[in-house]
Order: sequence, then structure tokens, then C-alpha cells
Amino acid sequence: MFKARATMLALAATIVLAGSASAADLTASLTKGTPELKSATALAFAPEGILLVGDPQGASIFAIATDDTAAAKSFAKFKVAGVNEKIANLLGVDIKKLTINDMATNPLSGNIYFSVSRDAKPAIVRVDSMGKPTEFSLKDVKFAKVALPNAPASGPSRQ
Repeated sequence: MFKARATMLALAATIVLAGSASAADLTASLTKGTPELKSATALAFAPEGILLVGDPQGASIFAIATDDTAAAKSFAKFKVAGVNEKIANLLGVDIKKLTINDMATNPLSGNIYFSVSRDAKPAIVRVDSMGKPTEFSLKDVKFAKVALPNAPASGPSRQ
């Protein structure tokens, strides 16, 4: 898992920084639109609140500007007890049909992001310091996508 996350971070940093003439605004090289995630698993943060999302089904990594860059006034302890129930209620699904794949804390805001699957559909959920979840909309966000080379074909594995 560590090697996969390190590879994801290295590739995502390349996406974010590629085409950006200045390190002053890393989001300048991102394109506005709606990323089409086929899945959402590994999460990490790049500078400027850019969320990195691994999409193994789409054999891609997305860099998504969250615009969640306001500095946290304080970093309160976050209790994750019952967060799965809160997320399931937010998304309107039975808790048995919800899978939390990963979580990452935005180092700027202190908000926690979860990659989840509900009925095989991916979603990103942000939980604030008070424990309130909101679905992070992927509509009309700034993002970049890179396809992973040599991705295995989908379908049953062959032995």
C-alpha cells in the first residue's frame, strides 16, 4: 500500500506541476470540468488543497482543486466513531452498501476527505471539524487526469 501511495503521489505531483509556469498557483494548469471517476480509492493531498484521487477501475489518477484552502483556526480532535453511519445517511444508502475506501486530511483546512463507494458508484465526502459530512461535488471543478501506463485489463484475472 505504501509503494502504491508513493507512486500515486509522484505521478500526481507531475500532473499538477506539468504545464504550470509558476509554482505560485498550481491550479492554473488544471482544466475546469467534471471528472468521471469510475472508482475512488487512495487519497492524498498536494499543495494548495489539491486532492489526489486514485481510480483503479479507470486506471487513472485525478488531481482535483477543492478550493478548501482557508487555514484552520485550530485542529480539533476528530472522532471517527459513527462516521460511516453519517456518510451513509448523507448519501441516502443503507450502511451495508457503503464502503469507505480511504481518508485524507487537508493540511490547510483540517477537513477530512473520504473516498467511498455506494452501490458500486464512487463519491468523495468531506467532513468538517464539527463532524458534519457533505458530499464533495465533482461538477465544474478544476482537475487534471493522468492514465496509468500498463494498466491490467479489466475482468477476471487469468492464472
